[in-house]
Amino acid sequence: MNQSTLCSHVAPPRPAGVLRATADAEIAPLHPEIAESLARNESVALADSGTFSTRARGAREGRNPAMGERIAVPAFRTSEFKAEKTLRESVNARNRAESRDTEP
Repeated sequence: MNQSTLCSHVAPPRPAGVLRATADAEIAPLHPEIAESLARNESVALADSGTFSTRARGAREGRNPAMGERIAVPAFRTSEFKAEKTLRESVNARNRAESRDTEP
């Protein structure tokens, strides 16, 4: 799902009375705020969804896939997302229901 699709769900066609542009204006400021918090090494918890956090990756030796030569990959921080239990259960329940529907 991309931002456009998310905004469409927040502002469905007409009935809710929320324009898609309004939904986009509400959602767009979240991205820099989340990025800024992660840059400060703070985690960001979204209720019933999950938590964004950062973790350190150590320096390592890698390989250039085109040439096969060894290269040094420096240490860096990366972001990760851990889904809340309710979100994981919701996804798994839907997958189980879909697999039951497709079984002969």
